[in-house]
Amino acid sequence: GHFFQTVDALPLEPADVSLLIEAAQFDWSRVEPSIFGTLLVRALDPAERHRLGAEYTPREYIERLVEPTVIEPLRERWTAVQAAVLQLTDLGDKKPGRVKKDREAAIKELLGFHAWLRGLRFLDPACGSGNFLYVTMAAVKRIEHEVIRVLEDVRGKEQVEQVLEEVHPRQFHGIEVKRWAREIAGNFEYNRPL
Repeated sequence: GHFFQTVDALPLEPADVSLLIEAAQFDWSRVEPSIFGTLLVRALDPAERHRLGAEYTPREYIERLVEPTVIEPLRERWTAVQAAVLQLTDLGDKKPGRVKKDREAAIKELLGFHAWLRGLRFLDPACGSGNFLYVTMAAVKRIEHEVIRVLEDVRGKEQVEQVLEEVHPRQFHGIEVKRWAREIAGNFEYNRPL
């Protein structure tokens, strides 16, 4: 992005370099990506922040919005698919030929739901650094993980790994007027500045 088009070296003392080396050795994998939202808001001039209405939204507030608007409708459809798959994979008094056909139908149901999930697109029209998009993607990925587990139970793990493409950040779109805010959350698809 434009952040690295011009490179200015920072004046670092040996103590600063030691501090950076020490920080690089930590495991940063558990750092909540939404921390960038706080950094974004604090980097803005207070007058500009007010003009833009730019505020950091804590994860729990985001989840309160994402749950009824995204997750509940997805879960409702996923529950119906799970019920159909359970009915199809219930052996009961089925003849061997019927078991195979029903298993194939169950796999088709699961793959169809997964394809539908991968076909969804999500938009945040004032996305800032992407916190709503990040939380939404994590929630959709949790449902996808459930689908994959059920598919592995029905089809077999090796066959599933060879076939599936996963839910991807390209499904999550945002509109943001601040170019550097878009750069912070660069994994998502952003429209050009308004």
